[in-house]
Amino acid sequence: MATPTRFDWLIRPQPGDGNPPSSEIGGFDTREIARRLGTDPTVVDKLLLRARESVRDSSARGAR
Repeated sequence: MATPTRFDWLIRPQPGDGNPPSSEIGGFDTREIARRLGTDPTVVDKLLLRARESVRDSSARGAR
């Protein structure tokens, strides 16, 4: 069994989630992620952009 991480609660379905749009982490949209983190959606957008850039850069370095 995997040890839960600090953000494990973020990607586990919560009661009443129903069928959220599958656009971001665990199928949650930016507003829902921001609500769960207790921050502004703009902050989440910036963090996701930086994460995507990091993954893209890492992939490009690995492809050389």
